[in-house]
Amino acid sequence: MYIVSVCFVIKDTYVELFKKEMSQQARRCLDREEGCLQFDLGQDPDNPSRFFLYELYTDEAAFEVHKKTEHFVSFAELVGDWIAERSLDTWQRIEQQ
Repeated sequence: MYIVSVCFVIKDTYVELFKKEMSQQARRCLDREEGCLQFDLGQDPDNPSRFFLYELYTDEAAFEVHKKTEHFVSFAELVGDWIAERSLDTWQRIEQQ
């Protein structure tokens, strides 16, 4: 399994719009991408401009497919100017024994 974590800081003007659009994007990914197994969105209760994504894919190839989907490309174009900061990390999931 392949994990993607993303932290965003969103410009104050766009926080509510980002939350709405990102929630819809998560649903699109889960509904349309066979390799997307989990897509969670969190918001910092102490700083509403900070968001955290946790995405789980079957493998790295599924994440590469995700980045090329029409819904991802459209979403990235829509929210690009709303983002003040962004960091992305990838992980290999360790299966519990």
